[in-house]
Amino acid sequence: MKRSHIYCLILLCSGILSKIGFSQSESEASTTVPVAILRFQDLDGQGKSANPARRIDDGPRSKEDENKSDLGQKVSTMLFAELAASPTLVLVEREEIDKVIDELELSLSRIIDPASANQIGRMTGAKVLISGSVMRVESSLYVIAKIIGTETTRVLGASAKGPIEDGITPLVEKVAKDIAIAIEQRSQSLLPKVKSEAERIELIRTKIAGMERPTVSIKVSELHFSRRAIDPAAETELSLIFKELGFTVLDSATEEGKKADVELTGEGMAEFAIRRKNLVSVKARVEIKATDKRSKQVLAADRQSTMAVDLTEIIAGKSALQQAALEIAERIIPKMMEAKKKLTK
Repeated sequence: MKRSHIYCLILLCSGILSKIGFSQSESEASTTVPVAILRFQDLDGQGKSANPARRIDDGPRSKEDENKSDLGQKVSTMLFAELAASPTLVLVEREEIDKVIDELELSLSRIIDPASANQIGRMTGAKVLISGSVMRVESSLYVIAKIIGTETTRVLGASAKGPIEDGITPLVEKVAKDIAIAIEQRSQSLLPKVKSEAERIELIRTKIAGMERPTVSIKVSELHFSRRAIDPAAETELSLIFKELGFTVLDSATEEGKKADVELTGEGMAEFAIRRKNLVSVKARVEIKATDKRSKQVLAADRQSTMAVDLTEIIAGKSALQQAALEIAERIIPKMMEAKKKLTK
């Protein structure tokens, strides 16, 4: 694929997805879907006609094979350019995806199993992963994409086939359009039902029913766009949730707070992601650890990345941090209580 072809594709991509029927308004902030595009596998990797006997699930190629062709990488890059034009999708930067994959030490052969999809979603804020492959069979070229809900682990598909001499550009254009349509029209099956904060709190309450509530102190420092936050959104959200669940929340800066049974500490940060017309998307990450003050044992630890869209960076940042804290609370509080219960036996 020549560099000039990619440049032309980027210039054209703004008009391709507009044919789908998306409309942009302020309500877009509540319907935007964070998407991560993984590197596509080149199942041939030779730049020649593929072996017809080779199957999609034949497993990962050797490092030597991967170096022979970067067609899969080109497809991923072009698909990113195509989908970037959609007003309802916010794409996670490729560099961040690579870092997450390295951290999780995932291979291409198991990158899309349910556990891996969920981990990548939690670490990048993506609600949808797009993975796939490109291969040559005799005189035809195939681009096959998998659309995976990171929380539901449900999988949708999109594919395109064409003559090798026509190249990959028309195939990527078709697959990108089909992906955008699938996410828009089948979001109810692909994405989890959006739970309100009240529903999440009730779910936590059910899980910890009958357990004695320890006193807690909460201290979560935050950076908003490289500036320290005066009123940390994640800390405030966690305090509200714990109080709603019947916990006694003590100020960590006071002597009483230093004597709390459980100490929750952590960090949060929010950074600008992308601007589209009058809307701003912000990426946030929150890390929380719950420690038993008497034994110094870590009861539970968790992390969450989220993305939020709003008209201003500050509000989008606070919303993303608040959502991350809420999602962590749903997981960490039951774990913390179970661990605390075992310690007191």
